[in-house]
Amino acid sequence: MINESRPAARRGRKSMNLAAILLAVTLAFTPAMAMPAVTARAAVSKQMSYTVAQRSIDTLAVDVMLRKYGKGTARRAALGSKYTAVQARVNQFCKNRTLLLDKMVEYVLAGYAGTEATRKVALGSYYDEIQALINKKYGVTPSAAPAKTETGSSASSAPSTSSGTVTASGTVTASVKGKAIAEYAASWYKTFYYKYGGNSTKQAKGYGMDCVSYVQMVLKHFGISYSRTMGKEVKSLSAALPGDIIFLRTSKTDTVWHPAVYVGNNQYLICSNSVPYRSGNAKDGTTGGVKYASLTSSNMWRIRTIRRVAD
Repeated sequence: MINESRPAARRGRKSMNLAAILLAVTLAFTPAMAMPAVTARAAVSKQMSYTVAQRSIDTLAVDVMLRKYGKGTARRAALGSKYTAVQARVNQFCKNRTLLLDKMVEYVLAGYAGTEATRKVALGSYYDEIQALINKKYGVTPSAAPAKTETGSSASSAPSTSSGTVTASGTVTASVKGKAIAEYAASWYKTFYYKYGGNSTKQAKGYGMDCVSYVQMVLKHFGISYSRTMGKEVKSLSAALPGDIIFLRTSKTDTVWHPAVYVGNNQYLICSNSVPYRSGNAKDGTTGGVKYASLTSSNMWRIRTIRRVAD
């Protein structure tokens, strides 16, 4: 008697084998970003969890140089619409090491590499070189022993104030955190459009930010809550330091407070719809954005107040 159940059994085994093969292929080609992050890297910084859409091209390009987002199709899938711009920047980094290292310094100061304890893991082979550049640029040597005086006792370190650090000559310099705030604010230059009431860094029609949401985003990156009375008041522009927040008016009758990030030399960064840096139609949200502007003796009246938020 013929056993009719055997062909069915064989078909069942073939179906199971095919399902196993499909599962293996799927896992093999799943983008790396879908897999759990390595424990050591996951602890690098809270900012590392921000979405690709919220991050600047330079920051994403540094991520790629640090072997994040994988290669080929996995990287393209992870970066989405920003892939072409990020890849172009990566190519520039590969040809210009000085540019790469400068952007990595900004990356570290903006907090993307996490704390000192996790930075070495995040930066890998770049760690020693980047740390040396930061120490040279800002005079930051946290692990160095206090300098010795001629009598052999330890010299006291420069006093820290709400205005930054007081040098031996009495000059006030910006704190490392203040400079990091200014550099992080600058990393968003020309990366998204202006949109009143907007809260998106997506560079597309109908998306964008205004002056308030831009400054809020910058300060949030450093764990600082935004308000008109945050931090401490700076009495004049001559006493302002990079990273301070300036509140401005656009006319002498203007009742609105427009925040901007001071970057030094009487210049500031603001997200504005005036003097657009690219052509577009203001009605559809494709004009304006983060730009540099200056204060001069003729427009000092625009300043409402200056607030120091860096420690």
